[in-house]
Amino acid sequence: MSKSNAVDNHGRQSSRSRLEAVIPARNEAFTISQVVKGALNSVDRVIVVDDGSTDETGALAAAAGANVIRNEKATGWLRCLEIGVRATNAEIVVFLDGDGEHDPADIPLMVAPIETDIADMTFGSPGTPVRWSEGALCRLAGLRLPIRNSGFGYRAIRSELAERLPFRGKCGCGLMALDAKRLGAQLVEVEVNWQPVEKRQRMAWLHLIQAWWILRGLAGL
Repeated sequence: MSKSNAVDNHGRQSSRSRLEAVIPARNEAFTISQVVKGALNSVDRVIVVDDGSTDETGALAAAAGANVIRNEKATGWLRCLEIGVRATNAEIVVFLDGDGEHDPADIPLMVAPIETDIADMTFGSPGTPVRWSEGALCRLAGLRLPIRNSGFGYRAIRSELAERLPFRGKCGCGLMALDAKRLGAQLVEVEVNWQPVEKRQRMAWLHLIQAWWILRGLAGL
């Protein structure tokens, strides 16, 4: 499904695509090639935001067919998504991780509710939250959401909505869904495959801080 790779001065393609993927990645040299190639089976363009990697993540992503944007220093998952969204020029954008946790083969499932006007944003779900702290945040945010698992990072979104999201907080758990709902978006949960991967231990601490952000988000609805 490849289109021209011509880009403007901001990294955007000169012609609008139907579907593009944004993949934040930091030190994912072992998995990034497979993720990029898998995503390119379903999308027109893949944008990898290399978040200050100290390995060959960026070079391998480019060799696999991705457009790579490099942050010289690590900025975090949310900031990478924001940078990636600004570089897209598509009707729908998919967010997935570069560590192999999200199966690129599920991209058609993720975008189907948007293409059929059932949803403005979809949230992939492996059934239950994959970490206890993530589950706690999902239950908290779920007090005001039509979806149970708002913590899994696999998502698809209309570009117009993505460009309006504030990308605030410490991670994507709960708050992004609350912000999308506040903007009037229809949210749908999609069952997807999940490949367990080792996450950094400090995720639980980030989730603790994220709880405060979610409480602020709940107050804003």
